[in-house]
Amino acid sequence: MKSDRLRVTDVRAVYLLVGECRELGADPVAWQTHLLGGLMRTLGAAVGMAVESDVGTTKPTSFIDAGWSAERDRLLCSG
Repeated sequence: MKSDRLRVTDVRAVYLLVGECRELGADPVAWQTHLLGGLMRTLGAAVGMAVESDVGTTKPTSFIDAGWSAERDRLLCSG
């Protein structure tokens, strides 16, 4: 049975990923897209979404998604 505990290799992968994002600079679309892709690879996810919003609001200020097999599926889930 596979353990649910965080592995050292996972911690290292995330640490390196954060460093790569820092190297991309202040462009939020560039580093958020890179971060999402890296997290999807690390976690083995087929689909990922990153949403950022201001405190106290439900309207996103930033929305990045990836991995949808069809645009129809994306639209159904992302509203």
